[in-house]
Amino acid sequence: MVGSHVHFSDGSCLQLFQHGNEVWAIKDEPGFRLEVDPPLPADHLYQQHRQLHDPPVRESIYYTFVHSRWLLLGGQYTDSSVSSFAKFMIVDYFDKTQQTNYTLIRLNRYVDGGRLDGLLTRSPYTPVAGCTTTMSQNGRLRRLVLTDGSHPFVAWIHISVSGNNDVSVHVVTIEAAVTGVGFFKHRYPMTTQLARVALEAVALFVFDGQVQQQQLHQQQQQQQDEDSHDSDGGGDEGDDTDEGSGGDDAAAEEESGD
Repeated sequence: MVGSHVHFSDGSCLQLFQHGNEVWAIKDEPGFRLEVDPPLPADHLYQQHRQLHDPPVRESIYYTFVHSRWLLLGGQYTDSSVSSFAKFMIVDYFDKTQQTNYTLIRLNRYVDGGRLDGLLTRSPYTPVAGCTTTMSQNGRLRRLVLTDGSHPFVAWIHISVSGNNDVSVHVVTIEAAVTGVGFFKHRYPMTTQLARVALEAVALFVFDGQVQQQQLHQQQQQQQDEDSHDSDGGGDEGDDTDEGSGGDDAAAEEESGD
């Protein structure tokens, strides 16, 4: 694992350092240690799909755009594999240092056949249609990269668990807008086209304004089935939508846990 490296524009470098039985990443400092193949419960997603040549890792490293440097988080991240950790560091740095644009929506993870739930719970090594690579962290966050070197821009999908069976879906891109106003799908058509393949039917909610009442009805029906709805028949407020610039910084730095 030690030897290969990736240079970042701020002068830092994604590289590994061997110190006896320990491996440190990015900075040759003890706090930047990678716990390779940490103990995980037998039913943990990463333990079930563990690969000998690319085991899970636990670490506390993240890049902050506020201080423009690599720091250590108070808690810990568990990455599905060493390679997933490396890809997360690259995308995270890119996200924090580039001008990105995004669309964001909060949806029930089981909407339209459970596509989002499937993306979160499938093996981290299973390829996703329309994606060049994927990565998984904490068992509750997936990033799906939509582009490769043949594209003139970089784009990815960030899916993270929000609680109450809800997930947040960010589609992030640096594609040049083809128009100054309008919906995300009109301003960034190439990114939208790529993301539709990966999201399948969920793309109707993300890009096409699928009726929110349908999503709310599904949430309320699920609550009724679980006998957990409010006494007045109310439920969750429905899905939140947003568009803007800045990428998925907040989601990427959400509280971690296995």
